[in-house]
Amino acid sequence: METRSTIAELLADISLLKKKISKECDTSYSNDVFVSIYKGPTSQILVDGNNADEFSANAKKIYDRSRSLTENLRKLIAIKGIANDRVTVTIAGETYTINQALAYLNGDVKQYYDTLIKNMSRNLLSCKNMVSRYNQEALTPERINDYLRVCLGSQAAVDDARKAKPEEVQEFTDKYIERNTCHFFDPLGIEKELNTLSEWYDKFYTTAEKALAVVNAQTMIIYDLDDKVPTIHKIIYAKFDEA
Repeated sequence: METRSTIAELLADISLLKKKISKECDTSYSNDVFVSIYKGPTSQILVDGNNADEFSANAKKIYDRSRSLTENLRKLIAIKGIANDRVTVTIAGETYTINQALAYLNGDVKQYYDTLIKNMSRNLLSCKNMVSRYNQEALTPERINDYLRVCLGSQAAVDDARKAKPEEVQEFTDKYIERNTCHFFDPLGIEKELNTLSEWYDKFYTTAEKALAVVNAQTMIIYDLDDKVPTIHKIIYAKFDEA
């Protein structure tokens, strides 16, 4: 018989079924429900006093129930996997399947993106500070004047040139600045990439869980646990149907 439920209800059914199986296992493990022993030539009465026929019937009942619960769990998990591969969700303007979105929410993946962004930010800030610090030290008036003094021979020659040939002094000054200025080097465009990645990161991780909760609550799936191979007969989105 077909079952019609939202993905959120399917997840709840899986959780409930796991609890039932756990309880069933506790019963099986804490009691000798599958096999026992008897004494003598016949097995009509077991050594614990139980009737053999009743014990057999009860053992079969528990075994069949355990197998049925486990098979249903297997099928529900398979159906969840199919739904996660087919149902799409829009997060931060991009469309993903549920599985694709969940992959980003994986703790290791999220931590990697977080670490990557922090490392990029730290590297950029460190290099920019280094550029600023280096240029402040290298391009002081004193150092430029020392260079001019070496080029022109003496401080007096520098002073005279500033008055008589300012363009020559400026030429030497420009050459010094060109040779001694430190520049920011970003061959991969990391500065731009950091802005893009940070914007995506903030939008995705602040809205992903809510978006998944909404699509799970609003997307209806139709399936049948009697199917030999688990499948989804139909997916019904909140706004449209998918055959």
